[in-house]
Amino acid sequence: MNYLTNYYKNLSEQLQERVNILEKMLKENVESPKHNPSDVHSAIVGEIITQHVSKFPHLRKQGTQVPDVKKSEEHIREILNKHPEAPFTSAEKAVEAIHSHAIEANPELEAANFEDAMETSMGADPTEFDWYDEHVMENEAEHAENLKYSVGEAIKKKFG
Repeated sequence: MNYLTNYYKNLSEQLQERVNILEKMLKENVESPKHNPSDVHSAIVGEIITQHVSKFPHLRKQGTQVPDVKKSEEHIREILNKHPEAPFTSAEKAVEAIHSHAIEANPELEAANFEDAMETSMGADPTEFDWYDEHVMENEAEHAENLKYSVGEAIKKKFG
């Protein structure tokens, strides 16, 4: 009896692993014969610019602390267009490609995190608390996940 139980358990786990791989492939690939990968890539880049870069520009005008939306947009376009995995047909992979450039240590996103942390710290300087760095990292990760989802949904609407 143990032999059969283990056999079917192992078989079930193998099948589930294959299902997970196939689901991941389906989720990552909006691409189909009727959709040109370059068109999907361009739409993904446009959505990232609209949904993230215009709200949270990561670069500053030279010699100032003034956000430079145009330079940030150009930088993200360059990263995504020259990336080894381009053209992107997956919002998830595209957001991962810009994460270290436009999400981590992004001054505008950090300011939003700081405002949020001010409420938690009841007006005290949140950077003085042990939990602040973890709070920032969690918010960055949440922002990235939300961006992946919203860009992915916009691409699904556009390309069906």
